[in-house]
Amino acid sequence: MTSVYYIPNWFFTTSIIFEIIFAVVTALVAFLSFRVYNLCRQKEFRLFGLGFTFISLSYVIWSLVNLFLLDQLNATTKVLSFQQFVSLGALGIYFYMLLFIVGLVTLNCTILKDNNKSMYIIILLTSLVGIITSFNKGFTFQIISSILLAFLLIHFAHQVKRNKNAKAVLVFVAFLSLLASHIIFIFSTTQYVYYVAGHVFELIAYLLILARLSIVIK
Repeated sequence: MTSVYYIPNWFFTTSIIFEIIFAVVTALVAFLSFRVYNLCRQKEFRLFGLGFTFISLSYVIWSLVNLFLLDQLNATTKVLSFQQFVSLGALGIYFYMLLFIVGLVTLNCTILKDNNKSMYIIILLTSLVGIITSFNKGFTFQIISSILLAFLLIHFAHQVKRNKNAKAVLVFVAFLSLLASHIIFIFSTTQYVYYVAGHVFELIAYLLILARLSIVIK
């Protein structure tokens, strides 16, 4: 059986609340990004907005999948597997992964000097094919997400070195937290504490990104 996450019963409902919060916060990030784009007309902010729109939608799907599973799995610890997803929301989890990866690839386009559509398609298809053909799709999803986030983190590290201001540091720490959350999720099939910790790091990351964009608007 290929497990996606190892989730304690006491945290399952809380995790759904977290995912709803993630959906709302990332939607706000997308909204603020589009507002900044309307003010400065920099294409990077439009792509940033599109990226977080996809990520927000992925969390909407993920929370709906978990709400669906909430009444279906009654064990003390819920182990969500792709065998169970065949009958309990397989389409939903695949859509979640699809939208999240599309979001991350779109965000990576903001750091490319030339917004090459061919490169975008190549990266996206390579990522999706890697997940689809993998035996352990949950593990592969987290690995690919971590790689895409690592590229973003390297870019923001250069931004901190170049600009040397608190705003750049804020974004760097946000994406560092997001990368940490996905690395932690890799181990969540063995211990539920990793699943809980991953959610906490994700929440910190998205709140920091939201704070950074709020500063830009002001």
